[in-house]
Amino acid sequence: ESVVVKQESKAIFDLSRLLADEFIGSRRLRMPIDFATEDCVVVYPYFTDTLLDLIRADPDFPPAERKKVLRYIGEAIRELHAKGWLHLGTLFTTRKLISKQTL
Repeated sequence: ESVVVKQESKAIFDLSRLLADEFIGSRRLRMPIDFATEDCVVVYPYFTDTLLDLIRADPDFPPAERKKVLRYIGEAIRELHAKGWLHLGTLFTTRKLISKQTL
């Protein structure tokens, strides 16, 4: 199995740990599969394609299937929001952390 190994800042590393703990077993979210605490390293499963890559590679990808993919993305974001997490591009964070920073 191929993986992505990313060294993160301490803040992002800590958020990644919280995220992984809170969404154990999620079928819609790509969660870290391992951590190296002393080096703030996060390990993710490696995906060879993005949704955009798949659509570009197959312009005849059925519109109904595209809608399903978009629905699953919406459900993943709803899953995050239901537990108080916000998605900011590639960064996940909690509302509590955002409100502390803005006060």
